[in-house]
Amino acid sequence: MALPRCSSPARCTRPGRVVFGIRPENICLAAPGAPGLAAPVRLRETLGADTLVWLDFGGQRISMRMDPARARPLA
Repeated sequence: MALPRCSSPARCTRPGRVVFGIRPENICLAAPGAPGLAAPVRLRETLGADTLVWLDFGGQRISMRMDPARARPLA
């Protein structure tokens, strides 16, 4: 992924790789016909008010937080 050059040298003290995270609540299902990325569902974990759906994406296991009523069809 290409990143823009740093505008402030004081903020760019270590060149090299960048690691970033995505929170489970920031991942969602795409609407039918909308652009998106495919990731197979591996596990659905119901946790009361939320459900975590575990996906395989690019060789990594990631989680998506969903309302339990919307997650049921994924199992």
